[in-house]
This record gives sequence, C-alpha cells and structure tokens, in this order.
Amino acid sequence: MNLVRPSYIDADLAAAPITHSWDDSNVRSAYRPGDPNLIARLEPLSTRAQLALTVAVAEWIVTRLSGADPDPVPAQYLQAAWAGTVHQAFCPYIEFNDNEWRGPVRGPLHVVMALYNDALHFEDADQEENAAWICQLAELVLPSTDSFHAWLDAVISRLEEWFPAPDEDEFDFAYDWQAEEPFCPRECFDPAFTFDPADAPGLITAFLATIEDHNNPFMRAPSQLQDAGIEGVPYPER
Repeated sequence: MNLVRPSYIDADLAAAPITHSWDDSNVRSAYRPGDPNLIARLEPLSTRAQLALTVAVAEWIVTRLSGADPDPVPAQYLQAAWAGTVHQAFCPYIEFNDNEWRGPVRGPLHVVMALYNDALHFEDADQEENAAWICQLAELVLPSTDSFHAWLDAVISRLEEWFPAPDEDEFDFAYDWQAEEPFCPRECFDPAFTFDPADAPGLITAFLATIEDHNNPFMRAPSQLQDAGIEGVPYPER
C-alpha cells in the first residue's frame, strides 16, 4: 500500500504554480546553511526523532511538487525512509543519477531523498543539521509557509517532550539501535492525533504491515533483512 497524504498537509499545495528559483549549479544554496536556532532546538532530540522529522518534512515537499511531477519514486522512497527510522537496514543506501533530477521540481525532490539517505547511512552525519536543511528547502518550495511553521513548532514541541536524546546518544551502526531509543512513528507528526509513546511499537508494527516490498524498489526483501539480523519481518517475500 502506498503512503496516504497526511491530513495536515493541504492537497491544494500540489496545484499551486511553481514560482521558486532553482540553480542546478548551486543546489546547496537551496537548503543551507539551515536556521541555527532550529538546529539548536533539534540537537537535544534522539537520533530516531531527528530522522523521523526529516521524513515528515519531506512529505510536505513531495506533496507540494507532486502536481508538477507525478513520478512515484519520491513517495516510494519516503515509505522506505519511514521504515528506515525503525531500523537502518530497511532502507538501503542508494545513489541517484543527478542528470535525471534537475530543475525546480525534480531538483528539490532529489535533495529530499539525498538528505535523508545521507542522514541515515553516513556515520559522520549530523541528523539535526539534515533535518534543519530539509526545513529550509520546504520554506523555499512551499507557496506559503504559515501552516508549515505552525505544524513544525507543534511537532517539535511534541518531540521535545517525548523524544529527548538518551545520555551519550550515539548513532552506532554496530548495535541494534531499536533497543537504544524509543520508536517515533509517523502518527507522532499529526498534531490532531492523540499520541502516547506507549503506543509507538504497535503503530510501527501496523505501518510495516502495510508495506508490499515488491511494489517498492527501495525496500529490502525479507531475506535480506534477516541477513541483517532483523527477525519477524511483517511483509512476505517477493
């Protein structure tokens, strides 16, 4: 099953004309340096919360640009990215052909996927910085940022309450970090959803059960996940 647009993201975003500027020769200017105040606010959060926020913000960007480019790849990648917040092995490292992702629509979509890809797989990545960068990209492409900023403040407040970083938080690929930090499900980012962290494992299980890996080129097959030490994968072998 494909991702369903969250109710807090207005579907009309996709119909708005593309008016933002874009320079393929200087893509970093679209999302860097990031708001230092936002980075400071995100830094005390758990790694899993920082990664999940990156995906949640990416959904705003993909929704906004979907009317100009209906390519299913970005949405498929975001589904795998949500699974990657559960365990890094769900969402494998990928390299995209830059020449296929240029211009004011496909360029930002490429950045969305690349920023999360780097945050999840590069050991020296600063997850809070990547999250702030993708927020800056959202501010560029959205026709209006009022609802986005209101949503962002609400969900960060929720993350601050429920998902502080544990002492000496390390994003260490050598251990099963499922056991190190609580899950941060997609529902946590819906301000209208009554979220209880105790429900997070069940919400994660329900989300993974909706995934059909044969319909998503970015999801690893169950046999590959088992090789990575993940047992009880909730979707069938392709």
